[in-house]
Amino acid sequence: MTAGEATPNVGLYKYFEIGWEISEVIWLAAELLKERWLAGTFSSIEEAT
Repeated sequence: MTAGEATPNVGLYKYFEIGWEISEVIWLAAELLKERWLAGTFSSIEEAT
């Protein structure tokens, strides 16, 4: 395998690595939003009763 053949694989790996990091950040943000929404929903129910 020459350096030229290895380069696309490295680029592809970096692309997936970056994509994975972005998806992790999105997942964490979604979890935080879900927790806030659930907390807000429960507090609204407590206020209503």
